[in-house]
Parts: sequence; C-alpha cells; structure tokens
Amino acid sequence: MGIKKLEDELGAALSERSASEVTLTAVEESNHAAVAEIDEQIAESREHAARFQAMLDLAAKRFAALARVEERHANHYREALAKVSA
Repeated sequence: MGIKKLEDELGAALSERSASEVTLTAVEESNHAAVAEIDEQIAESREHAARFQAMLDLAAKRFAALARVEERHANHYREALAKVSA
C-alpha cells in the first residue's frame, strides 16, 4: 500500500516531506511509541511465561518425587499389615 493511500485512509499525514528531508509527524511518532510499548509488553509476557513454565517444571519434579515417597510408604504399610495378618 502506498504511503499517500495510507495517509488518506488514516486522515492524517505520517510525515512531512521536503526536497531535502522527511520528518515524522506527531501521528507517526505516536505510532512508533505504541509499537515500542507493545513490543515491551510482549517481551514481558514472554518472560513471565518462561518463569511460570519453570515453576511448573519444578512442581512436576517435586510431585514425581513425592509420589515415589508415598509409594515407598504404602509398600511399608502393606508389609507391616501382611506381618500382622499372618
């Protein structure tokens, strides 16, 4: 899409052009600021997701270890019950 067509659709100029330079307008500068903020939020969300995933991985390991301990206790109780019942 051409810049002029985009400007027409937005109803605002994105830049001021002269023979020697192109300067961003406040509208375009605001767009850049919004994009930068969104990029920052995306990075922060990725960081939070990575921390949460690490927490889930640690919890899974702890539950697996706990399951082994509980299985050992259950076996011990079965053996004790078998001795008492014999």
